[in-house]
Amino acid sequence: MFIELVMIMKALFTVTGRGMGGDAITALNIAGALERRGFECEFALDHSAPGILFRKRGIEWHRVRIPQAGGHAASKAKLLSAALRTTRAIYETWRLIRCIRPDVVVGVIGGGAVVGCLAAKIAGVPAVGVLNTPTDSKVCTRLNRNVALPESDLFGRDIEGVESIYYPMSPDITLGDPEIACRRMPPQFDPDRPTIVISSGSSLFKAMAEAASRLANSGMEANITVLDHPSGMSISR
Repeated sequence: MFIELVMIMKALFTVTGRGMGGDAITALNIAGALERRGFECEFALDHSAPGILFRKRGIEWHRVRIPQAGGHAASKAKLLSAALRTTRAIYETWRLIRCIRPDVVVGVIGGGAVVGCLAAKIAGVPAVGVLNTPTDSKVCTRLNRNVALPESDLFGRDIEGVESIYYPMSPDITLGDPEIACRRMPPQFDPDRPTIVISSGSSLFKAMAEAASRLANSGMEANITVLDHPSGMSISR
């Protein structure tokens, strides 16, 4: 009798943001590549995350605290607030790791990378950080191997334990319809003009709104659109 034992590896993704923007898409694409190699992938989002991209795909997720300071737009006050919340977040993620016992933790960008990598270190589980902000670059490079995305200050640099890659994006990861988007544009939208879209995934930060206002007042002949959720704000001139 021949018995073949197949070991299925499990990866836990700790994802910053609300499960509906660029960070979530990055996590889903990496997970898709791992699943094609036989991995089982699970996800952890912040307690407040609506997880729209995951829900649309029928993917359930775990809920832990994942502080979000605002990435490159983070102020010192927001960074301090996120740091104060990190201890509880690490504890919750450590408990999740002990419960589901992943073979590897993938911390995805910002708070997701910091919390995931720190909790994995405490739990004694290998981790990989996907880096894109100044904070995750400072913390995660002291803990484990990492992948630097183009917006990271580590991208393209020869640093031991850090691989630089472009965004792992797949054209079929989104489910939107561009024709519907065009129909929903405000009356001021001019399809003959170039369009500038200002978006940071799913969250609108103050600096982004200020940048849009400055562009609009500069006399630039373009559609200037700012996107966020849940307020659905859009500015077009």
